[in-house]
Amino acid sequence: MDHLKVDVNKVVNEFDNRAENLRDENAVLDARDNPKVAHQNVFRNYHTKKTVIKYLKPTLTDVVLDFGCGVGRLSNHIAPLVKKVFGADKSTKMLKIASEINSSNKNVSYQHFNSYPLPFENKSFSKIFTYWVLQHVDNNELKDTFRDFYRILQDNGMVYLFEQVRSNESVVLDNIHHQRKREEYHELMKAAGFRFIQAERVFRYPSYSLSIWSKYSGTSKFILALLSRLELITANRKPDHIIYSTDVLIYKKL
Repeated sequence: MDHLKVDVNKVVNEFDNRAENLRDENAVLDARDNPKVAHQNVFRNYHTKKTVIKYLKPTLTDVVLDFGCGVGRLSNHIAPLVKKVFGADKSTKMLKIASEINSSNKNVSYQHFNSYPLPFENKSFSKIFTYWVLQHVDNNELKDTFRDFYRILQDNGMVYLFEQVRSNESVVLDNIHHQRKREEYHELMKAAGFRFIQAERVFRYPSYSLSIWSKYSGTSKFILALLSRLELITANRKPDHIIYSTDVLIYKKL
């Protein structure tokens, strides 16, 4: 796996540029700036928010870390359901937008970091989650990330990794995007002291639901909810046709 390498500087520059050019949730979804993709992002945004709530099961006693928060779309979404949310990211330009668009939620704080240890005290969080983040982290840094997750997570705390994975092989795209196998995350999390709890496929590519949504010109919340449900139902259909998928990988601190 040593030949597979993500360039962290290239990743930060990519997301800084996205923040400058798009300045909204599209910056952390599909960042191609055209009406068709923007329409598809409406579904991506809706479905990813639904899956976070479904699996994270937030409570009003939770203190949550949104690691790699970007423009804060998920921090902002779960804020009314938890005691406190901290969003952390390497892109200062993403964090600037996050602070601007999420200013109404007083229980959300944003923190920049560019090295480890992360700027949080031991056992600060009851839950930590990532969504399409660790695929932009190289293997060596990923080990540091998981070790620090263990340090800042409370005893019996939970980690939820929503990441793009492939079934047969790891693939690095343009040195900014590493689609790993589930087993690679399992091995690294186990080495950091975590116990594997559960894995589920929540979003596939190609996606039946996204294909249907792309042909629909409206923005009905009823249709969004219906297609989001359909995505979960069909996530494992014809697995040989799946190029990659977003899986939620759930771990517990021992």
